[in-house]
Amino acid sequence: MNTGVIDAISSDVVAAQGGDKQALVRLLTRTRNTVSCIALAIVKDLDASEDVTQDVFVQVWQQLHTLKNSASFLPWIRQLTRRRALNYLRTNKVQARLSSEEAEHLLASYSTYQSTEQEFERNEQNLLVRHLLLQLPIESHELVLLYYREDQSSAHVATLLGMPEATIRKRLQRVRESLKEAWLKQYGRAVVQSALPATFVAALLAKGVLTTAAPVSVAMSSAYAAGQSSTWIGKLLWLLGGAFLAALVAVVGVIAGMHGPIKMATNAQERNRLIGIRNYTVAWVALGGMLLTAAYAFSAGWLLPVLAYLALIAGLVRQNRAVWGVIGPRLRAEAKQSGEGLKRYKSNLYGALLGMTFGYGGGFAGLMLGMWQSGRFLQLL
Repeated sequence: MNTGVIDAISSDVVAAQGGDKQALVRLLTRTRNTVSCIALAIVKDLDASEDVTQDVFVQVWQQLHTLKNSASFLPWIRQLTRRRALNYLRTNKVQARLSSEEAEHLLASYSTYQSTEQEFERNEQNLLVRHLLLQLPIESHELVLLYYREDQSSAHVATLLGMPEATIRKRLQRVRESLKEAWLKQYGRAVVQSALPATFVAALLAKGVLTTAAPVSVAMSSAYAAGQSSTWIGKLLWLLGGAFLAALVAVVGVIAGMHGPIKMATNAQERNRLIGIRNYTVAWVALGGMLLTAAYAFSAGWLLPVLAYLALIAGLVRQNRAVWGVIGPRLRAEAKQSGEGLKRYKSNLYGALLGMTFGYGGGFAGLMLGMWQSGRFLQLL
């Protein structure tokens, strides 16, 4: 593992989070090959991979402040890239493939080139790179592309992809064994020539792609995601907050779980007490959902969302204890006296379990969804 590269990236992450624009430029320039190669390995189209790379860089510009551990930057940006590239595939048509015969003819036509400065045309680069990927095992796509774009340094590729260097070397050897050496060099040449230039990030800044977005120090990841959602359902989820929607599931669970005990109450006093507990719990769960949503909107770490979730659970625990404090003694006594009493006991028990399942599960789903949406899973690494 190249600790020098990791240290340089971590240093730039910290500086960029503090508002150093040049550090951000260095950071994106260092990782442009990593991002574009991962994107290209998935979308298999040069132009599309550049679009994905640009989108990822905008997302980094907006969400970098949410990253708690600077050493987690590489895993984080790899995850962002794969997710963005897969979204591209779901919303765009894949272009036609190049046949093996066409690829052989195209490679042969360039086999006599003497000048290293003589380049493939863009369309030919695209065809050859796509054909190369179609011949390789899926697990080798990213590393082969990155190997050629990073000066054929297996150690550097291992660092950027977070893989053991021995694994990189082993997979590269398999690729060499499966493809003709001369043709592999031509494929590699096309990969290198199709790489993003070192000025790619500067060009984005010049075009205002990054500067028109909110700066790193104040960007809100949910606002960007709302604009990028491809369906109205996705936009609604981001607008209302996944955490709050999960809390609504918990509310439904509470109401369903309390239906049985309220229905089987033996007198008006017991029924009114149970209705009061239900209403209190519904209000508590709704408040918990709003706290979760606010925690994601107004904080960058994991602590506040977790505390909000624990507050939600505390309310549900209180509800369960209150309910069984009202109906428990009577139900246990009835269960010992008759089969009908045992049936009522089980019905109330199952109802309580249903409410607990939806309540705890809904709250936990809200916590996890919020952690995923805001990229906070990787902050815990």
